Amino acid sequence: MEKLTDKKIGIVIVTYNNLCNTLCVLDSIAECDYENKEIIIIDNCSAMEYKNRLQKACEKKTINVEIVYLEKEQGYGSACNIGAQYLSKKGVDAFLFLNNDVMLHPHCISQLMENLSGNNVLVGPKVYHDFSDRFYSAGGFFNKTFMIVKNRGSGQKDIGQYDNNEEVEFINGCAFLMSAKIFAKLNGFDENFYYYSEESDLCFRVINNGHKIIYEPKAVVYHWASTTFGNESKKSLYYLVRSNLYFASKHSPNAVIFLNHCLYLVYEYVIMLILRRLAYILTRIAVFLKAVKDFVMKKTGK
Repeated sequence: MEKLTDKKIGIVIVTYNNLCNTLCVLDSIAECDYENKEIIIIDNCSAMEYKNRLQKACEKKTINVEIVYLEKEQGYGSACNIGAQYLSKKGVDAFLFLNNDVMLHPHCISQLMENLSGNNVLVGPKVYHDFSDRFYSAGGFFNKTFMIVKNRGSGQKDIGQYDNNEEVEFINGCAFLMSAKIFAKLNGFDENFYYYSEESDLCFRVINNGHKIIYEPKAVVYHWASTTFGNESKKSLYYLVRSNLYFASKHSPNAVIFLNHCLYLVYEYVIMLILRRLAYILTRIAVFLKAVKDFVMKKTGK
């Protein structure tokens, strides 16, 4: 009878000029209780100084890590596909795709692997913001009226509301385990996305091909979001909007749903931005006027 540990996992980590986080995720992998694994880092055309420091640091690690240096920047999905193709030659049974700004609980990989069997081909963990008790993602579902996906629980405090192992439609791309056989069958990530929404597309195709996606709350990951581009960078906004439009155009069954999606993007990335900035400006004005008033009233001290 085949034991769980007989199955080999190929771990793919994509990094770009972010040494500290990359070394932290490697340390957390080293502490995991699942030993039958191969690890590859895809360096997405980082600066030469970073590459040299990464190479020297990995040579000192207690776990074996291979590094592939890309000569020009690739999209995230493309970089992951390169890592998956490389690990496929080593006979891995499953791929664990990780952002380089996550850390794994020691039992995370084992808990994910216990759910990868039969028609359950993609499994995801409970993801926290940093080391807090607030969710980054507890799986998610597609809203097919607007052709968007939402992480469950985002920002909520964990009070046990997402403690059930269950089937979901979406797993956040920062960390998930997938059958190598099915990943190859679906031709991996769609490289047209470049950055963002590639995991949404993969999850959508997994379900449409009759397979199941499982959320496993006993597998825990800690995530520092947007450490590569930053939360409000122009590059991040550009790829978020473009990839969302590509996802909706690819999977929307009709023009009405695609239009709904476009309206949602205007609301999310234009109107809400204006409202947030307006609230910030009004708050600053109020503080300014209060300071002037208190000065006129000769108020001093605290």
